[in-house]
Amino acid sequence: AILPLLSTEKGAQASHIFQAVILLISGVYYEVDVLPRWIRPLSVISPATYTLRAIRAALLEGASFKELAPTILLLAGIGIALIPAGFGVFSLAERWAKPCKPVAVSCELCAVSQFQQVAVIRING
Repeated sequence: AILPLLSTEKGAQASHIFQAVILLISGVYYEVDVLPRWIRPLSVISPATYTLRAIRAALLEGASFKELAPTILLLAGIGIALIPAGFGVFSLAERWAKPCKPVAVSCELCAVSQFQQVAVIRING
């Protein structure tokens, strides 16, 4: 989410690459057991791995809440740790991406036609 802030041209594409890697190591496309041995340790740190295992156990094996409770607690703990960390990283990236000098921007909507509106941005600086 912060990559488009850091590089608007290449950030979105890099985000897709990271998403594909996370999905690969989490067992979305293949079971983690069939991945190369050097990639398997990465699946341990991915919360998506545990989420997928719990969903598969619930849907395919009919696992009860009691059986899924350890995984749910683990995911809750990961969320409690990573959500504030994510906010912190995003806040740092946002401060880094903003310009040093604040610029006053006003925006007005002008009616060009019945079906179209154009935003006119005036920068006061």
